[in-house]
Amino acid sequence: MPQRRGVFAQIAVGLAVCLLFGSVGVTYYAKDHSFRSRAQRYGGKVVDNEYRDRTYHPVVEFFDAQGHTVRVTSRMGFDVGGGPLYAAGDPVTVLYDPKDPASTRIESIFDRWGVPVLCALAAFLALAFFVGRPARPEPAAVSA
Repeated sequence: MPQRRGVFAQIAVGLAVCLLFGSVGVTYYAKDHSFRSRAQRYGGKVVDNEYRDRTYHPVVEFFDAQGHTVRVTSRMGFDVGGGPLYAAGDPVTVLYDPKDPASTRIESIFDRWGVPVLCALAAFLALAFFVGRPARPEPAAVSA
């Protein structure tokens, strides 16, 4: 009976971890979807890269609907082989919410799918690790 209890505990922990990562991924996707429904797309250009927190954050300039120059530094940083992902002069598509300029971001596959895919992968690995492996058998009682 103790071995069954161990199996149920493994399954419960595996499902809890799986649900945790799954809910983080779904929440991120829902917030991203909401932002994208409000945001306007603009063509911009990388003008610089700011190095902080051991990553390069692209600095982008674009013109908003009123023709004003907007300059923002991406919240998401990159370090690809010891250098920035974007070079100065690279054209980018910018997602911009005029009511919340701080949420401006560069449109990219990783920005859209990176966190949800990593969370799904972590959930799958947690499920495989905790549920897919057998519980250790209890040591046999030694009779004297």
